[in-house]
Formats: sequence, structure tokens, C-alpha cells
Amino acid sequence: MRVLVVGPYPPPAGPGAQQTMQTVRRLAAGGDEVEVQSPELSAAHRHGPATGPRGAFELARRGRRYDAVYVHVGSGAPLRPNAGRARRLIDCVMWAFALRRCRESVLVIDDLTLNPLSVGGRSGRLLWASASRLLVTKETDRLSMHRDGGYPLDRIELLSLPAPTQRWDEGWAGAADAATAQALVRSRAAAERRRGP
Repeated sequence: MRVLVVGPYPPPAGPGAQQTMQTVRRLAAGGDEVEVQSPELSAAHRHGPATGPRGAFELARRGRRYDAVYVHVGSGAPLRPNAGRARRLIDCVMWAFALRRCRESVLVIDDLTLNPLSVGGRSGRLLWASASRLLVTKETDRLSMHRDGGYPLDRIELLSLPAPTQRWDEGWAGAADAATAQALVRSRAAAERRRGP
């Protein structure tokens, strides 16, 4: 399958980028051809917005080219951080539309507490119901998505994510400038996608 993963990607290697890399490794290990879209400049294949209406439009435009799309849900995506009720409603409606245009859409929820206002309520339910599946890393998030978000338990998968085994920049002490570091990261990311975990 050809899969697009939307989320932060190294460098820099924050917790969100680590989670995206784990998703990429897991999919590549299953034989999928994986491409990554990051909201920031990084070693990802593509760069583009992943938040609010612009991010939803980008997903609706690009997502149809793939067999499946995995979107990492966090403090910066897909809902705009610190958005008021009206903006949150717009974000949920736009993202629901974008997710439904994809052949298969999977929301990967790293930590539900990063977007607590998106669960429950009509707009939140519309967003979650538009995804084919949800992947969560905590049992409490799984139960909350079922109880408060109204999402069926049989479409919520619990992931057990291994701790990262190495830093993204391990062994690259010789990378003196950002351009060299980015080239090395791209090379390692390509090798990781081919090799899997």
C-alpha cells in the first residue's frame, strides 16, 4: 500500500517527531510504501500545513493519491491550538470533510490531553467519526474516545510503542552545519523507511 503519514518529522527530534518516526517504521515493516508530510522543514518528503482549514485543504487535495493516510493528532494538529469555539467548529468540519475524501484515514492520537476540547460535543464527534480508525497509545484515551467522543471501541486500536532506541542525530557529530545535518537525516530516514523497525 502507498501510505501518507502527516506529522512532525526530524529534525528537530521532539516527542511528536519520535512518534511519527515510529509510525513510519511500523508501516514500512509491514511492507507499505511510506511518504511523510511535515508541517515544518525537516527530512520529510513533503512539507505543508497540518492545522486548521489550510491543513484540511492540503489533506483533501493530496490524500486521495494514497491508499491510506495517517494523521498524528497533537497540540499543533489538526486543530489550531488555543482556538475559540467557532474556530474549533470550523476546524472539525473541514477536517471531517478531508478525512472522508481519503480512501482510508487513520488518526494517531499520541496524547489526548494535548487536545482535550476536541473530544465530546457535536463538532468533535463529527471529526472522530470521519476517520476510518483511531490509534491511541493509552487505554485511558481509548475509553475516553469511546465514552466522550462516541467512537466505536472496535475501531479504536491500542498501540504499544517501544521507547526510542537511539537519538535521531546519534553518530553525526561531524555534521557541522544545518545543510549537512539535514542531508544526513534524509539519508537515515530513507534507510529507516526501507528497513522498518
